[in-house]
Amino acid sequence: MLSLTDLQYFLRIAELQNMTKAAEELHVAQPALSRSVKNLERELGHPLFERIKGNRIQINEFGLTVYRWTQTILKDIDEMHGELEDISTGGSSRIRFAVCAGSPVIAGFMEDYMKLDPSARFESVLRPGESEWDLMIHEAIDEIHEEYTVKLMEERILVSMAKDHPLAAKETITIEDLRECSFVMLDQSKNLRKSVDEFLEKVGITPKIIILADSPHTMHIRTNDGTGVCLMPEYTWPFAGYENTIRKPIADTDVKLSVYLTWNTKEKPNPATVAFGNYLQNHFREIMKDSGR
Repeated sequence: MLSLTDLQYFLRIAELQNMTKAAEELHVAQPALSRSVKNLERELGHPLFERIKGNRIQINEFGLTVYRWTQTILKDIDEMHGELEDISTGGSSRIRFAVCAGSPVIAGFMEDYMKLDPSARFESVLRPGESEWDLMIHEAIDEIHEEYTVKLMEERILVSMAKDHPLAAKETITIEDLRECSFVMLDQSKNLRKSVDEFLEKVGITPKIIILADSPHTMHIRTNDGTGVCLMPEYTWPFAGYENTIRKPIADTDVKLSVYLTWNTKEKPNPATVAFGNYLQNHFREIMKDSGR
């Protein structure tokens, strides 16, 4: 029988692809973590990682599928707990949050915020057009000037590639360089793909797409192993843990990606939503200050 703990451990191992680092972050002995992976592999009937020298591992195709489903399972469980809490509190602490940009960074902000306000209960909204939401983080290449929408930050689009890629020795990458590259891209259902498509259109590039990935994590893995290059925002999609990957700026364009926060005006926001919205704005100001911008 699948264990919730095994799935939680697997998720972090898959993201770090290093057993020692995962054990340190999870505060679990490494042998116990190895047993957890073996339990999961035995239950599912497939190996999930390829073992490399030392404590490094690389997730395989079976593992990528399990990673995607594990994200969904754990998110659904969190939402279930949130709904139960809403019933007991009357919904006053609920924050219906649509995250359409910068998921890794925003997830960290949410975790930190819940330490400050343990009563806050986040409800993830995957399709803002089909569900009610209170706050939405989204991104765009073109400027948005709308009431109840604030720009949180601007960031460059960087080129991510393996350290042994032919362009890796260059300080900066040019538009002409990109024309000759093979790209690893997200599938078109993903918000980040839409922004990357807008960027490529602005700079006049029709990409040579070699792989369509179902998640940024998969895209990073395929970039890390040298399959192709990918385009990623500078701050809101960190790539820590991909040891063979470097990122390079694009020299001859000033096109940037902007991240926005929008309040839903259909109903008055509860105090929890207002407080978290203010918290986000302050944190993004800190990111800009730290980056010297």
